[in-house]
Amino acid sequence: MSSPSPDIQVFRSGISALVFVPIFALVLGLSGVFAFQIITTQATALAPGLLILIAVGAFLIWILQTHYIIGDGKLKIIAGPFRQTVALADIIDATPTRSPLSAPAASLDRLEVRTKDGLSVVISPADKQGFLAALDRHRA
Repeated sequence: MSSPSPDIQVFRSGISALVFVPIFALVLGLSGVFAFQIITTQATALAPGLLILIAVGAFLIWILQTHYIIGDGKLKIIAGPFRQTVALADIIDATPTRSPLSAPAASLDRLEVRTKDGLSVVISPADKQGFLAALDRHRA
């Protein structure tokens, strides 16, 4: 298997305590409820709790695996099962934002990437300065 091009850079999403802690607490709480159900009830009553626990756990994994790839003339955004690609030539700017609007970003310390088409996506690379430098370098 060939290694990725040296011109491709991967940036992990930053993870804010304001985003991560409530979800982690929910997973822990649901785990406790599920454990209590196992001890005190019949197995048939466990299905709803198990499904909720799996869904919240999957969401937690999704947050931890969100990342952004710059290279080959594109910005690729990977957030769980969702993928978005933006041509680097179409990007007009990337500006800091703390918008809490839904986005493939696990932190509130975010960047809004806007395109010529008037579209925008909000992301949260952990290394914002490195991301912006790579974006400028690949767009030059």
